[in-house]
Amino acid sequence: MAIDENLISNHLREHDKHRFLSSLLMSDDIRTPISVLYAFNAEVSRIRDLIKEPLPGEIRLQWWREVTAESARREEAAANPLALALNQIIDQYGISRTSFDGYCRSRIFDLYDDPMPDKLTYEGYCGETASTLLQWTCQIIDSDIAKTTANACGHGGIAQSVAGHLALLPQHIARGQVYIPLEFMNDLDVDRAQFLSGKDKTAEILNRFIGFGEMHLSKARDEIAKLPHPMRQAFLPLASTERIFMRTRKAGAGALSSSVAPATWLSQWDLWQSKRKGMI
Repeated sequence: MAIDENLISNHLREHDKHRFLSSLLMSDDIRTPISVLYAFNAEVSRIRDLIKEPLPGEIRLQWWREVTAESARREEAAANPLALALNQIIDQYGISRTSFDGYCRSRIFDLYDDPMPDKLTYEGYCGETASTLLQWTCQIIDSDIAKTTANACGHGGIAQSVAGHLALLPQHIARGQVYIPLEFMNDLDVDRAQFLSGKDKTAEILNRFIGFGEMHLSKARDEIAKLPHPMRQAFLPLASTERIFMRTRKAGAGALSSSVAPATWLSQWDLWQSKRKGMI
């Protein structure tokens, strides 16, 4: 059955504008399958916004775990255009179904307000989510070369996650959620409640988190530079990462109340520049 490209495109444009814009700059032959992956990621990412309690969110994630598993809930998946398209892409490009289970398991963290304890835990979370999404994208572009992209995807996913969590700080703060590892706060004798209040040392904590993201971005760039140009398309969504770091550093504690996410036209500019140069 053919994938409903308009449905996938509209879903992505509504729920993840930046990745939608990224997909427009990709080659025609990979745009649709990659958009399906992006739309799945957008759908899972917004679960927290659709629920009032964590349990319904866990049920939704469990459903996605099962419809992407081998021979599970195939009739239900066939009735859902996104799930149907996702299973077609998984089969066509030989993407590991186990990786979807790990992705959804890690997304359970999003449903709760538990703190992120340290950098290692944060890197693990990013590795199962943002980095895995990058790896899936690489698999679609070239399955053989994708075997060499683990480091680029690993570092790139962490850098992208740091930028994303910085851009969403006001939304996260409003619901008492903190993705910034407590390790960055504990080093400055600041607890979670103090950070949420936006008082002492907030800017310094953010700067440490930014530095952590910049370190991974630098390593990602080193790895991406080794890849052939067609494969670099997978990393287009990282195009505004550095801009978000700079805007957050400038905003300081103000980033907790006013989003540092760039305007759409700036995101488009960053994407076009990355596409033209072949680097993020």
